[in-house]
Amino acid sequence: MNAQVLNLVAALGVMQYSKKLDFTDPQIVYYARAAYVISNAIIFGVYSIIQTRISSNNDRTPLVYEEPPAPFSGQASGKRVTTTVKDYDNDQLQKAKKSSMIGVAMMAFMHLYMGYAQPLVLQSILPLISLFTNQLTSIYILGKAAEGSLARPFAASGGMFNNTNKPAPSSSSPAANASPSEGPTITEVKDDEKTS
Repeated sequence: MNAQVLNLVAALGVMQYSKKLDFTDPQIVYYARAAYVISNAIIFGVYSIIQTRISSNNDRTPLVYEEPPAPFSGQASGKRVTTTVKDYDNDQLQKAKKSSMIGVAMMAFMHLYMGYAQPLVLQSILPLISLFTNQLTSIYILGKAAEGSLARPFAASGGMFNNTNKPAPSSSSPAANASPSEGPTITEVKDDEKTS
């Protein structure tokens, strides 16, 4: 199932369930807070394991690809990036960590400053779903091969009703043939290019 659709179904289910909870009851609020803290502890624990495995694998395979241009930037083509698998995975992990920390900061503001408790329940579930549908989790935790939809560079999410499991462009296919809407493209680095 598409990750966005899964998130939507989970969100609707959790919201229906949370309507039955009495958030004026301090014990309910305590359990919601506990669930949120445990959820984030799991998330950052998994990130730590992924970080350790990226470092221990130390995959220095060259990776050359073209980043798609930023939306509404007016640029026709993206920036060419030359990196390694290790550095690429580290960069993707840092982006995931930053996204999670922003979510925690927003939830802290909504709950501690504005007094909302109901979002704690929703935000205990959705980030976990996002974590276990993340490409790095699939590769480093679930042990899946980095091919197809898990091939680097990872294809950008195409929206709720698009097939986000579409494989990223293969290193054997020319980058010029790939449409910019298909996400980043990858270019094979040949041995003679590496030595020059």
